[in-house]
Amino acid sequence: MHASLSFLVDPYFNLFRVIHKDGSLLNTDGLFEIEAMGENGAQLFLKVGKILQGGNWKHLTALLKAEAGEQMLYVGETIFILMS
Repeated sequence: MHASLSFLVDPYFNLFRVIHKDGSLLNTDGLFEIEAMGENGAQLFLKVGKILQGGNWKHLTALLKAEAGEQMLYVGETIFILMS
């Protein structure tokens, strides 16, 4: 795997919220936080803020319910998700 794609599979990458007001980062508990919020955990997690940095493929699939590769586009260091 190309080194720049390693973030997709690295289980130790943290997921941060980007604070829009000043650009600072706030650590999250990632999947644990999402799962602890219950059945609608992803929706509740994203209500707090939708600008995120870091994470891995497990965070992406949990938050965005993107189940197939054709729903994701990787360009440089950015992933775009097709939302329905």
